[in-house]
Amino acid sequence: MSRSQNQLDKVFLRPPYAIHYRRARRTRWMSEARSDYAALFLLDGKLLYDIDERAGEINGRSALLLDPGMTAHARS
Repeated sequence: MSRSQNQLDKVFLRPPYAIHYRRARRTRWMSEARSDYAALFLLDGKLLYDIDERAGEINGRSALLLDPGMTAHARS
């Protein structure tokens, strides 16, 4: 029996917050400008990101916090 490579998103809701959990070897994430804050928590691995034309990298056990109005793209 083999494990699937990607796990579907799990969504946990408690108004006004929503948490999406995804386990994947490779992923792409995009956040358009919003009216509220957004956070991306990386539990393990490495993630490359572009936020409003600034690029960087975070490693496992790190997080990105996006202010309202910011756009971001991330990939691993």
